[in-house]
Amino acid sequence: MDKRREKINGYKVLGSLDNIKKIIADEKVEKVIFSSEDLSFDQMFVIVSECQGLNVEFLVSGKELDYLVGKSSITMFDDIPF
Repeated sequence: MDKRREKINGYKVLGSLDNIKKIIADEKVEKVIFSSEDLSFDQMFVIVSECQGLNVEFLVSGKELDYLVGKSSITMFDDIPF
């Protein structure tokens, strides 16, 4: 099945980790949020390294999914309007 036609929890899937750099560039993605439950830190570091030079911010959600850790900050989900 073509991944681009899939939806997860109502959200359109744009691709996979295999083509994340292209997706970030093509879709002009400004933020990527990794789930620490779904990816290893090694996988996250590889992706961040591959995407150097793109204007994108990477964040990691905590195991309890109640906070985000970024390059220079920690944001509690209570502080983010959804």
